[in-house]
Amino acid sequence: MNTEYQSGKAILLHPQPMKNIRFSIIILFLSAYPSILFAQQSAYRYALDPNDTLVRDARLYAGLLHQHQDFFQQAFSYQGIETGLILNKHLMLGLFGAAFVSNLSTESQSAPLYVNIWKAGLSLGNLYKSHEVLHAGWLIHVGYFSLIGNQTNMALFKSNEASVRVKGLLFSPELFAELNLTRWMKIRTGVAYGFHSFEKNAFVEKSDLQQISLNFGFLFSKFSD
Repeated sequence: MNTEYQSGKAILLHPQPMKNIRFSIIILFLSAYPSILFAQQSAYRYALDPNDTLVRDARLYAGLLHQHQDFFQQAFSYQGIETGLILNKHLMLGLFGAAFVSNLSTESQSAPLYVNIWKAGLSLGNLYKSHEVLHAGWLIHVGYFSLIGNQTNMALFKSNEASVRVKGLLFSPELFAELNLTRWMKIRTGVAYGFHSFEKNAFVEKSDLQQISLNFGFLFSKFSD
């Protein structure tokens, strides 16, 4: 606070910092407003204009998959499905799910054990030269798995009968090749490896689940115009 004397009278002069700050904010907003409008218009253009967008082509696809590998040192297989989007004819974003369609008969701790497993999750991948009849690609599957087991054979998918339960996370990279059969169908064959993360228990070890798998499937979509 400053004091100024005029004609023998003291006049108090109050600084006005808040007014200056508000004025600066208004000037800053007015300066930035054109940039905000431009960014908003660009977002609308990318979303609405098919000729000016990051996603130039999006196609739904679905597939029936078979995954063959060793579980508990025995050959067995998942049956599953995969569905999602192919963006710009190369980027794959999808969902997957798979399960045993019968119980695997094995042994644990010198006793019989009947096992069933299902899994589900997200897939991310890329295709190379998908317009060619034979082409390659890769996928990364990230998801969740559930294993149930019992010393006597269980009814399929009846988890209330299980005496062994193991749940955890799954990470599985895959390399594959695809053969275009028609505009609407192609065959995929691949090799994958599944990493499993779960709590240690007396019945299931990681080596019982983590093996190289051979994958085969039929995919359906409008793959070419």
